[in-house]
Amino acid sequence: MNGNDELLSREPCRYCDKMIPADSAFCPVCKRVNPLGPIRCPICKNIVDEDCRICAHCGTSMEMDCPKCGRTVFYEEYCEYCGAKLRGVKIPEERASVGVCLD
Repeated sequence: MNGNDELLSREPCRYCDKMIPADSAFCPVCKRVNPLGPIRCPICKNIVDEDCRICAHCGTSMEMDCPKCGRTVFYEEYCEYCGAKLRGVKIPEERASVGVCLD
């Protein structure tokens, strides 16, 4: 593979916008998991639209309060404000009407 082919096989990380290999499972720059793929519900693993606050499949809230800084954040690997690890933190038990995207 030459240098041009390597550049063509890179895509921007959806978190930090740095160009990373197209087959990356995590971003080598910001260290987040699934940097190129869709957002998934932490409970049912179905794809969740980036504009939705509730999983349309199971009704799980996609927002949580960061245990470190207290800010409301979209459920991801790390808090976008303070960098605290969010995976493994118990998410709220809120449920909404299944099948409805709530903005």
